[in-house]
Amino acid sequence: PGSLNILVIDDEPLLAETLGELLGVLGHTAAIATSGEEGLTRLATTRFDMVMTDLGMPGMSGWEVAQAVKTRWPQLPVILVTGWGDALERARLEGTGVDVVLPKPYTVAQLTHALVQGVSHT
Repeated sequence: PGSLNILVIDDEPLLAETLGELLGVLGHTAAIATSGEEGLTRLATTRFDMVMTDLGMPGMSGWEVAQAVKTRWPQLPVILVTGWGDALERARLEGTGVDVVLPKPYTVAQLTHALVQGVSHT
């Protein structure tokens, strides 16, 4: 995909910053939020092309983030980044607001593929 403005939501700042830097190397712009609530606040004031959210976070899970995003911005692609990716069946994703699952750990090729899949959902 072309250059995207991506919101990265992860409660572990180092992981969020690492993903943000990797997205930057790939030619994208990334903003970091360290909670689902902070991410939704950022979405209300800034236009993003995509949201990448961690699944397991305190307070607001990646599932809840995805549903909240789709409620307010139905066309905005959501990529769920999770260490439990292999355990998620496709059927489980129906109605969750999640467009693409990116299992951790991921390669640059897998990240790029997830971004292409996310863009194709719009």
